[in-house]
Amino acid sequence: MYSFLITELEVGTRVEQIGAGVFMTLMKPFGEALFKMHANAKFKKGELKIFLDKCLSLGDFDEIFGPEIIEEFKKIKDFESYKQVLNFIKKTLTVQLEDIEEENVSLCHLNLNQSNILIHGETFKFLDFQNSFKLNPCWDLAMASVKLGIHNHPIREDEFLKSYDLENFIKNKTAVGLYKELCCKLILHNIICIYFIRLAFPKENTELYELFIDYETIRPLIYDEFEIHIPLLDKLFNDFNNI
Repeated sequence: MYSFLITELEVGTRVEQIGAGVFMTLMKPFGEALFKMHANAKFKKGELKIFLDKCLSLGDFDEIFGPEIIEEFKKIKDFESYKQVLNFIKKTLTVQLEDIEEENVSLCHLNLNQSNILIHGETFKFLDFQNSFKLNPCWDLAMASVKLGIHNHPIREDEFLKSYDLENFIKNKTAVGLYKELCCKLILHNIICIYFIRLAFPKENTELYELFIDYETIRPLIYDEFEIHIPLLDKLFNDFNNI
């Protein structure tokens, strides 16, 4: 049997060390471990509004930056275009969230990437809960599927979801499809905001490589809805090299 342990510092092998290929063969124990975590950390009241406010507040440039920095931003050719993309994300999220019911709330990690998962013997260990919130577990399932590249392998994704909760597999699979759209938009929103934060504070310690990987991951998933914005978004990553 596999188990899980929530920890900050623990001995184990990170997923990035064993490789994505090997990790994809571990969807069953991974799904079981995530289910156990959610099942043992249930709450009556969720934090969806707090979560979204935190994510989207990065785009409140007028509140974050002083007038001098805003004036400098306005000199950037595509600044207004990026703001339009941020506004588009907020509007579409608002519409989609009208159909979302936050039920069965559990503690969600929300950043299960290859560096935040350790495997030690038969134990899965989830690290770094600083961005966790009490939400519908589908947020975690969707974010993990996107950030870990599971969505690129439909058979493996089905195995992951079945191992997580076989009884509710169909329900969760349908829900996760919508939640993946939401997660991709939140990731894109974060990428654009961090870009401008890096312009304002060049010495800010930000993992640009992770942002690049995140964009490469979500690009195929957002392409249809953001097709007219893709050239602008692609250019953003070329600009990253000059920051």
